[in-house]
Order: sequence, then C-alpha cells, then structure tokens
Amino acid sequence: PSRTAEYGTIAIGADVRREGERGTMVELSDRRWRAIDDLLLTFYGATDLADLRRRAMCGFKELVPFDKGFFDLCDCGESGRFVFFDPVSTDMTDEELLSYYQKYEPGDYTTWLFSVNDPVVYRDSTFVTDEMRDRSELYREWMIPMDAHYSMGSTQVGNGMIYGSITLFRNRASGDFTEEEEECLAVLNRHGE
Repeated sequence: PSRTAEYGTIAIGADVRREGERGTMVELSDRRWRAIDDLLLTFYGATDLADLRRRAMCGFKELVPFDKGFFDLCDCGESGRFVFFDPVSTDMTDEELLSYYQKYEPGDYTTWLFSVNDPVVYRDSTFVTDEMRDRSELYREWMIPMDAHYSMGSTQVGNGMIYGSITLFRNRASGDFTEEEEECLAVLNRHGE
C-alpha cells in the first residue's frame, strides 16, 4: 500500500522511527512515566472506540501540550490505499476536520511515511524543511488559518494493518515538539498495538 505526494524527494530524518528502528533512546522522567501510566489506566473505562480515542487525545494533551489534534481510523482495503475516516478531536472544529479529509488529506506530506508493517512515529520538522512546508497547499490553506506550524504524529499498526493515526499540531510560538515528547508518543503507540 502506498500514497504519493507531489513534493519531490524528501530524505527521511533520523527522528522518523519505525518500531524496532530505535536509535538513541530518550530517557523519560519519572513524572512523564507516571503520566503515561495514568493515561493508559483511563483506557480501561472507555465505553467504545470513539471514547477511547477521546480519552487518548485528552490525556495526551496533559502529557504533551499541543494546540490541535485528531485521532482517526484507517481502512486499507483491497485497493491498497489508506483511507482515513472518523476523526476524534477535542480542539478542532467539524469544518477544520471535514476540509482536511475532503481536500487536503490526499496531499498530506506526512502520509508517504506510513507502512502497514510497522508503526511510525514522526515529527514533521525532521523531514520537511520550512521552504517545503511553505510551498505545500496543506500548510498554506489549511494549517496557517488554524495557526498550526509544527506537527507530530504516529500510526497505530497491528497484525499487518494500520488501524488509525494520531496527528498533533503546535503553532510557531509554542515551538516544535521535542525528542522527549516524540518518545512519549512512541510509548503510547507501543501500548496501542
């Protein structure tokens, strides 16, 4: 399965990680580990998949601050294309989400990383330069109006299938996501398998 974007060749940076391709491990503080544990414990009370995703987004925001984000589902049918749908967000409008899926998702410059074999955790700044970001329709027409500049995300993969993705955004003033914050998402991702 593959998705292509028309942004030219993009080198994969060291911080785009697939499970099992762990470079230097980032040590998390005891506070972060306790927060991750607390978040995972809330999952047991979920009443359905939408509630579980809502709990993940609310709890992760306590662990790693972000301005906007969503957790969607994925279907990779016989066509071999990833079809993302049913996003859950606690801080984005229905219009923002709808416009992403209707117009911008096919050209999203992060989805070419996705694989059905291994979960992927990424920070877009490790493989997309500001110049490339500025040229993309996704950034100019969708992210800038939401005051979003940086993104971090992951795919949830199990049994050779992507079953969802988490995408988080920060504005320029909030600064980029850190390696430690990326590691928090990687830990959460491993528990979702």
